[in-house]
Amino acid sequence: MLIATKLLKQGFAVNDVYQTIQAFMGGLFVNYFNEFGRTWQVYVEAEAPYRSNTQDLGQFYVRNTQGQNVPLSALANFETRYGPEFTLRYNEYRSAAIIGSAAPGYSSEQATAALEGVFKQTMPHEMGFDYQGMSYQEQKARQGVPAWAILASRCSSYSWS
Repeated sequence: MLIATKLLKQGFAVNDVYQTIQAFMGGLFVNYFNEFGRTWQVYVEAEAPYRSNTQDLGQFYVRNTQGQNVPLSALANFETRYGPEFTLRYNEYRSAAIIGSAAPGYSSEQATAALEGVFKQTMPHEMGFDYQGMSYQEQKARQGVPAWAILASRCSSYSWS
């Protein structure tokens, strides 16, 4: 049974539960307040010590349609999961940036060939890679594209006089 259906059967507005969770986890915009000729935004949020641990959910209550306050911990189960703070995107695909340089005595061409070889050996075939910045320009130069053409294509949005 869907969580929303369970909440509705128990007499809770799903939106009220979500807003309580939002206030617990971060902050919830309430309204605007005019004072001293300025407009202030009003947010509700739990103090940092009370929102840093999921065991503190029992301190937050949601009112059901009968007017009873029920602890949030009775309505939802939370678990801590770790993940990245952000994910990179390149051409709308998830990506990872690899920044490196060739070891002393090796050329950048040898370094990129080694990187591509390891990639092909270790990554699934549906994954791909591409170059940016100087590495992109080096790849184009290896294909025989003159430097002026690479720079002209990168600067095509500028007007030169």
